[in-house]
Amino acid sequence: MRTVVPVPCPRLSTDSAPRFDARMPGHGCGLQELVHVRQDGVERSGDSSRQREQFDETKSRKSVRVGDRQRISHGSWPGCKKQSCVSALLTLILLLVGAAPATADNIIMNPGFEAGTLYWTFTGAGYIHSADGYDPSHSGSWEAYLNAYPGYGTISQVVATVPGDLYNISFWISSNGGNGTIYSEFGGIDGFDVASPAVGFYTYTEETYTAVAAADTTTFVIGGYGITATYFFDDVSVEQATPEPATLHSSLLAYILLGLTIFNRVWHPSIRRGDAALR
Repeated sequence: MRTVVPVPCPRLSTDSAPRFDARMPGHGCGLQELVHVRQDGVERSGDSSRQREQFDETKSRKSVRVGDRQRISHGSWPGCKKQSCVSALLTLILLLVGAAPATADNIIMNPGFEAGTLYWTFTGAGYIHSADGYDPSHSGSWEAYLNAYPGYGTISQVVATVPGDLYNISFWISSNGGNGTIYSEFGGIDGFDVASPAVGFYTYTEETYTAVAAADTTTFVIGGYGITATYFFDDVSVEQATPEPATLHSSLLAYILLGLTIFNRVWHPSIRRGDAALR
């Protein structure tokens, strides 16, 4: 039932502006409409404008508490609906994972001999040499070599490996024009064995092969025999061909956590601020 009743207006004074009582229904005067609301079988009366204000306030509080669905439906985040935001986040994660560099670490220590003989073992005619204008290195200032005196020798290093895993092996080689057989082993298995390899005269050529590790430590060897001149070696590399599953899983988890952090900072803080404002 609705009833219209008169409400007295405040008097105007000459020395001040009109004063309105905040407790006055509708904050004004004139005719005010009262509405009777039935709750639990009891008829109660109140000002309709105040009822509307309370209803709007309650609706607003519920809209904030229901969270993202209400906010998205009212366009509080233009152009970002729940499904599209989640899809964009997943796409970002996949792109980041796909863009992650699929490179492995070189497990050879001092690969360019820049630290001298550190980590390396030399036998026979094998040793290191400081690069100069006559015997240049592939990079840096040092290289290793095998020469004709006594015409055989080895250059080797023991590295940590994963049994059963495949490794990519490479090194750079040049010579000053002599002959001889040059070989390379990984765990006692020949990967490179060439008599008088066709390498450049003081110009480096890269030699590569792959090998499977049989133990948790493996010896890498460059050797030669029947050498009548000098062969130079530089920039040795032994890299795991297939990254360990744990490494892949850790990288994927890291990218997912990064995506969730971005998602949490962009989306959820506004919801949390809305809840905090109501407490």
